[in-house]
This record gives sequence, C-alpha cells and structure tokens, in this order.
Amino acid sequence: MYSNNRVSKYRYSIIDNLSDRFHAIFLIDAKTGLTFLSKKFSKNFNKFNSDNEDLISGFLNALNYFVKELDFDNESIEEVNFKNNRILYEQKGRLMAIAISKKTNIEIERTFLSMIINDFYLSFKVNIENFYGDVKIFEKFKDKLDLYKIPSVIQPKHSKIIPG
Repeated sequence: MYSNNRVSKYRYSIIDNLSDRFHAIFLIDAKTGLTFLSKKFSKNFNKFNSDNEDLISGFLNALNYFVKELDFDNESIEEVNFKNNRILYEQKGRLMAIAISKKTNIEIERTFLSMIINDFYLSFKVNIENFYGDVKIFEKFKDKLDLYKIPSVIQPKHSKIIPG
C-alpha cells in the first residue's frame, strides 16, 4: 500500500499503477487504425465495448492524421488536453499507443506509455510489422498491463521520505 510518510508537491505522486493514472490505453495499428489491444481501467469507459473500440481508436488515430495533413513537416500529436484529462500519443514504427489519462503527472504518464509501447513492440515486432488483421495474438499482453508499476527511478524528484 502507500506510505503515509511521503510528502510531495504533486497530488498523485505516490500512485504507482496504471489504473490509478489512466482511463484507458489503446495499442493500435497506425497504418489502418485497427486496435491491436485495448485495456479500460476506468468505469467511465464501461459504455465502450469491444464492438466499438475500433471506432474509438480509429478516431484517435484520425486526429493524428489530420495534424499531418495540415502540411506541418514531421508533426504529430503528442497530447490533447482537457480540464481534468488528457490524451497522450506515442508511436514506434507502425505501432501507436494512445492513453486517456486522469491528468496526474505528465512525466510519469509518459514514462508508463513509453514502457508499454516498447515492451509491446519488442514482444510483437514481427506481428506488428506484418499485420494482416488477426489481433488474437496480442490478447496475452492485456494481463501484463496489470503488472506495470512505477520503478523507483522515475518517482517525482519532489517526493521524499520523512524519517520517522
């Protein structure tokens, strides 16, 4: 559990798992917009089911294509901000990771997303680069998402332990 001895300028700096930071994460094929894998962590996303996850991920991917079509050289979306939430984007080759976050700490959220996209890409590189529509192979990664924790090396610099 969490230590009561921590002090931080960040309200959420002691939160260390995906479900505390994200509403949902989508790993999609940036070429087609199809969902390789998605995981919902928040009850806010219960109304979305597997039948329409491609619609959601396709829309989120289309936002990125829209920015590229504005004729900005080498531009892509990094994030979309709302009052209490944000959508984070990261791409590696054909793999696009999109996370809808609870706007806790951008550095930690980006670190999580980077860890996830790198791990997923390394695990399925051949399947991603040669993707022809079968997403069943990616399902085994869904359980792995529950195991992600913040390594101590990325805890915010403003956190400290107060001796007891």
